[in-house]
Amino acid sequence: MIAARQTVTVFPIYTHQNKVGGLVIFGEIPASNRSVILTIEQATNVISFELMKQSALKQYEKRAKNEFFGNFIEGSFSTNEEIKNRAKEFHLHNNQKYICIVGKLDQEGKSISLTQYQIETDSIFDFIDEDLDSSSLSAHLFIKGNLCTILVEVNDIFTEIQASIQGYLESVQGKIAGRFHQTISFGVSNINQELLDVPNSYKEAVNALRTGQLSGESQFIHFYRTKDISELLRIIPTEDLQEFYFHTLKELAHSEREEEQTLLQTLGVFLETHCQISH
Repeated sequence: MIAARQTVTVFPIYTHQNKVGGLVIFGEIPASNRSVILTIEQATNVISFELMKQSALKQYEKRAKNEFFGNFIEGSFSTNEEIKNRAKEFHLHNNQKYICIVGKLDQEGKSISLTQYQIETDSIFDFIDEDLDSSSLSAHLFIKGNLCTILVEVNDIFTEIQASIQGYLESVQGKIAGRFHQTISFGVSNINQELLDVPNSYKEAVNALRTGQLSGESQFIHFYRTKDISELLRIIPTEDLQEFYFHTLKELAHSEREEEQTLLQTLGVFLETHCQISH
């Protein structure tokens, strides 16, 4: 092993980021050899400049992606077609089912400046983004305020994917606790049937997160519980829902007669009021 060892000379590569790289040269370069050192330092400056350009491009892409998601969630787009077209830029497809996960750092009882909190949040969310790339989940990460949102592409039924999501989030929580000495909690939505349903799923995930926070927990994973029939109908596959609709309502589903349209509206109100009829 001793014979296999080699002498190397390391030159640091400086960027604006915390992560510092280095250029490794095999062999010893004496400090007195100024011409060689100057050449290598010029090379490190070129590498540093390229790394900063790549970092600036990534930051721009991240801002564009997060801006799209924020506008999408807040209903700022004028048409569904605009949403679908913009979503394609970020590899999101409308006919895909998704589960929405919202995460937030636990800060109860901790005294920390806003700047330090933002630095910690950015570092941890970047770590989650990198960790997702090596996971078995096909997912997309977005940042909105102090919340990270993970959209997981789903092809299985909820009970089958739930265990995978639970296991992955527990793994991430463990890694963050070990590496950053920080805890994070997650709220998880039900499955939605298409991309346009994501704003509803985001609300479900946020509600699940708040439920855990109100209970005084930390480092938790809460799954959203469906509260009414309208929410239950949203998690049923569109094809099955249409089949049920036409099978149950029969001719009424196709009727254009005024009295029967009124009946359909009454049924809609019945569902919206959680099937409660006031006397």
